[in-house]
Amino acid sequence: SAEWQWLQYQASGAVIAAAWRRSMAITVQSVRSGIADWSVDEHPDPLPENWSARQGPAGLHFVNPMQDRFIDWALPRSDKASRRAQQQVREDERRQAMLSACTGPCLSWSTRDEWHVTASWAPANGVFRAHRLLGLPGERPLFWLFEADGGFVARLRDLRLQAWAESPQAAVHALRTCLRRHRAAYVPAVATR
Repeated sequence: SAEWQWLQYQASGAVIAAAWRRSMAITVQSVRSGIADWSVDEHPDPLPENWSARQGPAGLHFVNPMQDRFIDWALPRSDKASRRAQQQVREDERRQAMLSACTGPCLSWSTRDEWHVTASWAPANGVFRAHRLLGLPGERPLFWLFEADGGFVARLRDLRLQAWAESPQAAVHALRTCLRRHRAAYVPAVATR
């Protein structure tokens, strides 16, 4: 069966990796003892090969504890329904964070009205996108872009600044202008990363 072939393939890979680790250990030991010389090799320091196999309830699993960000590709994958549920939870958390930030008064700017304090706009249809604001020297603060009041709002995530315009591009440009003018008058207070 396909599962048996896959398991044989993975087990063969584990055996080959073990043989490779053993040969690397012998080579390193030879170099340290002076028997071998790696000075002719352009890559004298091999990367550590530290793969292990373990039997789990769902089958054989291969792990490398040396890696910081390891995704165990041999683990059984979650089904589509659970991935969708996880994605929905993450989207709900992002939406709740955005909605809780978009409450109360906010310093606003538009080309028509310039500076004014108004209630924070919230997405008209619940749809928003998070972006990085480019075009500022050395900084890329996060902002949300969404529809509201017949136009588009670009709202900084970490500072109560928002800009309204009739198109998304104009809203982003207005937010960039707003932030530049705000920084000219006040100390920069936006988290950039």
